[in-house]
Amino acid sequence: MTRAAVYHEPALPDILVASSYLYLLNLAHWVVERTCSAGLVGNIIVGIIYGTPLSGLLQPAWEATFWLLGYVGLILIVFEGGLHTDLELFRENVMLSIVVASTGVAAPIGLTLLLFHFGFHLSLMDSFAAGAALAATSLGTTFAVLESSVQSPKLTDTLTSKDIRHTRIGCTLLAAALIDDILGLVLAAVIPSIRNTDGAHKPLAEAIARPIGVSIAFFLLVEIGLLRRGLVACLSTVHRGARSRLQLDGTSICTFLTVMTLSALVAAAHSAGASVLLGAWVAGALLGEVDRVERLQGGVETLPTDPHTSEIVVESQVQQMTLLSAFLTAFECHLAPIQNRILAPLFFGAVGTAIPFLDLWSGRIIWRGILYSALMMIAKMVAGVWILVWSLTNQKGTQDLAGRSSSLYPALLLSVAMVSRGEISLLIAQLGQLGDEAYQLTMWAILLCTILGPLCTGLLIKWKRQECVAGAWG
Repeated sequence: MTRAAVYHEPALPDILVASSYLYLLNLAHWVVERTCSAGLVGNIIVGIIYGTPLSGLLQPAWEATFWLLGYVGLILIVFEGGLHTDLELFRENVMLSIVVASTGVAAPIGLTLLLFHFGFHLSLMDSFAAGAALAATSLGTTFAVLESSVQSPKLTDTLTSKDIRHTRIGCTLLAAALIDDILGLVLAAVIPSIRNTDGAHKPLAEAIARPIGVSIAFFLLVEIGLLRRGLVACLSTVHRGARSRLQLDGTSICTFLTVMTLSALVAAAHSAGASVLLGAWVAGALLGEVDRVERLQGGVETLPTDPHTSEIVVESQVQQMTLLSAFLTAFECHLAPIQNRILAPLFFGAVGTAIPFLDLWSGRIIWRGILYSALMMIAKMVAGVWILVWSLTNQKGTQDLAGRSSSLYPALLLSVAMVSRGEISLLIAQLGQLGDEAYQLTMWAILLCTILGPLCTGLLIKWKRQECVAGAWG
């Protein structure tokens, strides 16, 4: 027998369904992005309509394939976030981010235990598993919303607008989301170990210690100066050597190095027991640091801040920075178009296919689900209070009253951005072996938080962008 796949011409209905799905994912993203600055919500809605929850137009094999391709898109989203991470700001705010993330994990679990166990009289195990599912902030959604908030790179906007990912509040938010992802991975390992229905799971201590220990080791790659500088120097040497000796196009070399570095760190993270998304972020952060070092060596680090600087000078510096941001340029040239138009929409559409939409509409489940969803939004938004606390403890004197008030919008941005749930929440909910009512209530909260979180974040950035990065948080 020949070892080859058997070719069959696709049926016309299959072609129409697949092509219309890809087109409507992008159309819905564009419509919601233009109106609410949260295009991924459009992708989720299309996924609900086309997938198993409603029409069932997508075959199960297609949904599995879209999940796979979409997860590649999620990895690229997080990698791009790493490219844009300012490691100096990240290190300065890592302790604040740990406090924010810890609050964002503890509050949902505690409030779920109170409501489910004492209010709804559900089992303690179901209550803990549901709280654990709602404790994880969606890392992919957070990165995607902040990426979509970046304005078009026009010369007139270069001096007046800030990329939120390069601000203090942006770095604090991204670090908190990363830590949330690590804690979510721990909870995903702990839940089956506690259930231990078949005796095949790891001991509880190993399930907790391994992902935390490996994650700390990965963080040290970007935290320890000597180790980070050594890795950056190696990557920079390979980059410059390949360009000079092989006489190849710079973006082609950078794309190859990007794929190799990303694949190596993602594989290492998974094999060691950490989140693959953490590996993707570390890869992006290291390559972003290579770009920064080469900009310093080239004598260009930041654009002029003098508002009277001529547009010709600004344009010259923009072009020079583009040439010296080799890995970012290569990503935007070769990988970003595929990510933005195909892979990322498939991921958020796949999230929609995993939500049991029709099962959520029974009488008692509706009001309980809405109540629980509101409570879970509040539980995450509480984490934003730490921004105000930090401002009060670090700014002394009545002369800093304006500085304290300027922390209100950054605190609100952090609060609403932490509301988004997604892939990790769905994973924990499915691993938790929840009872029917607990599972449906959990899905209600995941659905509403995944939709309303990005919507509120996008609208806040759209209307109050400058206020969100004002003062010490810019």
